[in-house]
Amino acid sequence: MRKKGDSSNGQSVEVTLQNGQFQAGGGSYSPTPTVPNTPTVPSTPTPPVNGPSVTGGQIRKIGYKYDRPTHGFELLTEATGSIEVRLERLDGAFSVTNWGAVVASGDYNNYNGYRRYSPIAMGVGGVEPGRYRLSARLVGDSGNGQSVEVTLQNALRQVATPNARVAATPSPEAVVWNVFPNPAESEVTVTGSASQPADAIRIMMTTMNGQAQPVKVQIIEPGRFRVYLGNAPAGLYLLRIMDGEKPVDVLKLMKVK
Repeated sequence: MRKKGDSSNGQSVEVTLQNGQFQAGGGSYSPTPTVPNTPTVPSTPTPPVNGPSVTGGQIRKIGYKYDRPTHGFELLTEATGSIEVRLERLDGAFSVTNWGAVVASGDYNNYNGYRRYSPIAMGVGGVEPGRYRLSARLVGDSGNGQSVEVTLQNALRQVATPNARVAATPSPEAVVWNVFPNPAESEVTVTGSASQPADAIRIMMTTMNGQAQPVKVQIIEPGRFRVYLGNAPAGLYLLRIMDGEKPVDVLKLMKVK
């Protein structure tokens, strides 16, 4: 700065601007430039730990409930701590393969959590029949957790009782029942267990609303049956497999013409 009318450079001071109010210089002569204040260097932040900490807990049981005609499926767990589960198909396409948290629930005896996979409509989308890997792990665990591979059966089933963080060997699986051709016009073949007495197996056909439809069943050999569909109108039906009075499986059948 300089006095009015002064033609010289007046008084000056060089500074590196800082936030706030500062005294930068004074006197009747040009001072030696002040040493600029060295800005404070921010400390380097501590890198965060990747992922959440694994919560304490133990997976005691893995199971599932499957409604084969509708494709509705619940993956069940009995565990302590926070658990997440995953379902992967081994013999075909399946899109919902992400890990997802279980919902705490006492709806199923001997289980305290489930994850539901719902169909778009009855028998559309959801979980189709096939072979799957069922996995469970503690929330925060980045590994594959505990898993068991099964061919899905109708109804509520327990498939593993693993020790903590050790994959389990699945319990023996039930026999897979199948029907073909499907769709069919007048008759189908139903296959299942050859070890069960053929005369103990009963096969019934009902509408989706449970109304019985008369059919004729012929034993071809143990574990193999021919079912004549009679005069039932075209539509979607259920073939109910019974061992005496005990339900064994339910197969969905489309009758045409």
